[in-house]
Amino acid sequence: MKYIFLLMLLYVNSCFCQKKTLDTGILNNWPLIKRVALSGDGKYIMYTIRYQLKGSGTLVIRSTHTNQQTTLPGILSSEMIEANGTIVLFLNKSDSLGIVSLVDSTTEYVPYVKAYRLFKQKQIIAYLSEKDLVIRNLLTGKQHVFTGAVTYELSDDGNILLLQRAENLERIDLLTGNKAIIYNGVKPGNLVQDPCGTQIAFTIGDTLWYYQTETGKAVALINGQVDGISAFSKDGSKLFFSLKENIPQGPRPDAVKVDVWSYKDPRLQSQQLVEELWPRSFAAVIRLKDHQIIRLEQEDEVVLIRTDDIAWISHSKGNIEEDHWNSSVKPSYYIMSVNNGERKPTNIRMSVFSESTGGKYLVDMDTTGNDLYSYELATGESRNITAAISVPLIDSTFDLYMDQRPRGFEVVAWLENDAAVLVYDQYDIWRLDPSGKLHPVNLTNGYGRRHNIILRLADNYTGKTIALNEELILMAFNRQTKESGFYKKKVSQRGDPVRLTMGPYYYDLPGNNFLCELSSIKARNSAIYLVKRESATESSNCFLTIDFKTFTPLSNIYPEKAYNWLNVELLNWVGPDNRPVQGLLYKPENFDAAKQYPVIFHFYERMSDELNKYRVPSFTGVYGPLNIPLAVSQGYLVFIPDIYYKTGSPGPSAFDAVMSAAGYLSKFPWVDTTRMGLQGHSWGGYETNYIITHTHLFAAAMSSAGPSDLISDYGDLFQSGQSRQPLYEVRQFRMKATLWDQPTSYISNSPIFDINNVTTPLLIMHNKKDSNVPFSQGIELFTALRRLGKKAWMLQYDDDGHGIFFLKDATDYTIRLTQFFNHYLKGAPPARWMTKGIPASKKGIDTGLEPDTSGAIP
Repeated sequence: MKYIFLLMLLYVNSCFCQKKTLDTGILNNWPLIKRVALSGDGKYIMYTIRYQLKGSGTLVIRSTHTNQQTTLPGILSSEMIEANGTIVLFLNKSDSLGIVSLVDSTTEYVPYVKAYRLFKQKQIIAYLSEKDLVIRNLLTGKQHVFTGAVTYELSDDGNILLLQRAENLERIDLLTGNKAIIYNGVKPGNLVQDPCGTQIAFTIGDTLWYYQTETGKAVALINGQVDGISAFSKDGSKLFFSLKENIPQGPRPDAVKVDVWSYKDPRLQSQQLVEELWPRSFAAVIRLKDHQIIRLEQEDEVVLIRTDDIAWISHSKGNIEEDHWNSSVKPSYYIMSVNNGERKPTNIRMSVFSESTGGKYLVDMDTTGNDLYSYELATGESRNITAAISVPLIDSTFDLYMDQRPRGFEVVAWLENDAAVLVYDQYDIWRLDPSGKLHPVNLTNGYGRRHNIILRLADNYTGKTIALNEELILMAFNRQTKESGFYKKKVSQRGDPVRLTMGPYYYDLPGNNFLCELSSIKARNSAIYLVKRESATESSNCFLTIDFKTFTPLSNIYPEKAYNWLNVELLNWVGPDNRPVQGLLYKPENFDAAKQYPVIFHFYERMSDELNKYRVPSFTGVYGPLNIPLAVSQGYLVFIPDIYYKTGSPGPSAFDAVMSAAGYLSKFPWVDTTRMGLQGHSWGGYETNYIITHTHLFAAAMSSAGPSDLISDYGDLFQSGQSRQPLYEVRQFRMKATLWDQPTSYISNSPIFDINNVTTPLLIMHNKKDSNVPFSQGIELFTALRRLGKKAWMLQYDDDGHGIFFLKDATDYTIRLTQFFNHYLKGAPPARWMTKGIPASKKGIDTGLEPDTSGAIP
């Protein structure tokens, strides 16, 4: 038995030895499952295996009850539709349209197709093949072919075709074959038609033309200043379009070109000048019976929502980010009749509105962000439908930095006949009466708030209604344990939801916007669900379920199994102010507690909710942050502590949190306390800058695109021309004061004033095209360090902005970051760019990436 045990140990060790270390060479080919679909009868699934930074992928179509599977490489896009059974459409790299019938297992290829469009509830497909337009009914198989097509438009019912050829615009009735030339001459633009195809509108230059089948001819309806056409109203009585801004005559050639900045300007001159580069247009409508034009938007106005009868309008003169002090910026809201232009003020802001499926109501937040109001379209009456709900403001553990602390309401679905609307609070789901007659009902009975579990709908009800007797599947996330799973709850029954399953996973589900992307699907005609599930150690794959207790795997894409992957632990300790704190510790899969490991602390606000998230290995710098799987596979521990902020103290808050985490982690014997590093991007870059100016604990630090001087940044501008002051006063920096109210706080929170204390070698990445944090912040930081003789390097990539998005740059950045940490945290030889630098004259010629083995010290 002893020998068998030894053999097993040898086998396990050999398995670990066989696993490769992640490196930059494999990142482009890392497979991920995307574009998932389930057939209406639940018998087939479709998904695409995509490879990072590559344009095409592999389409997989497989049976859910057998091992039958079809694999098609080189796919650019795909979708599954229902028409005479299930059909899969795809476009491939060879400019071919593929049509796969799952009824008879046939695949048809149509050459020279780069795009297609679907009409009539996806029953009709239209595509251009070379110069031929093909319109095919996927139900009947009947098709029409038209030669010489340039562009086209099809009516909603799929019966009327507008066909633009080189010489004319033609209207064709596909049912009768009747044809009519609408316009001869210059190619029209903005083709639209009413739902029945009896009215057509288009533009020639900036003139709006209108065609009726009754008259059989097109007439110029509006001469000049038309910028575009939106749509006809559903009843065909109105046409919505946009008017060009009336641009004043330009300055004289000999005019003095001076910008006059005034303290009375609602918007800074800089913002005005940027906006002048894009002349705006204004929403309008024309009544077709009498040709009366009603302008919906005036200067400084935006139509937030529009129906065929009303428009919800916001009026604000300046930068909305300044509304905490600039009275001219505070928005006012109006409801406007589209039929006659009459307006009346409202306190409902309609920024993220929901329209009932029956068309009776609109629902959105009031201007305080605390309550939901319903607006009855027929009567124009508005009602507060959450006033009776005693839900508190978003909990105190989430330190919002805005003046107002909303209650977190979100409209998600409607019951049939517009009888009720379902609304999320921070934890639970409410059933509210839009008519205001019935008292609010907590559908989940407060279970979520009592158990610290966020409950959300597991299905996407956009455009659908919920029956009163329907049983809902709910997605659940435990904020303490970070487990995810499912519950069920009948709409008509009171009481707690019933637990189905919970576990250490992430599920991609509609409504799961607190965690993942949307990609769960219920079979249209069957009680079968397809979900994507992942964990920290298993990439996202497809699973089938009928009860949300048992999950049957339908894909097997686990690239991480071939590599020295990672494991993650949720650590709990007592942090600053005796607050319970959580953090994520990532260890290599082949972790050996008898060894000591270097540690990289990575941070950005709070990230512990991502315990079970699968972290895709990619190039560091793509979207900014450190790539954790890459670092861990190469022998680092990565620790991500949550950070809680105090008003006016963003720097000290980050410092206290990270130092507390470092002290806690240092108690473990497998942590090499002499080789601990820091890495942060953007806000995390600022925190890195601050931390190294207040401690000598860390052996190396990397700061990416972070501010360094709160005073100079406070007075700077975004590329939009807007002031950066609100970012400090009421946004992420949480200062809650102006520079002149609290000058010492701005100074004490600025790393630049304590640069003389730095002993930690620092690598900076900051790009000239950064539109989030001015490049000057990186320059200030680097030149100060250089002037004081501190060890510092800065990378600047010409083609990138706030992050690194180009493959060649991301590869270079990842290599340099790895070389930097390997030297200071692992004792590897430094690269030559660290010891010698790269002269500007050698930019793009000499990378300096090779190790410097001369013994030179960086």
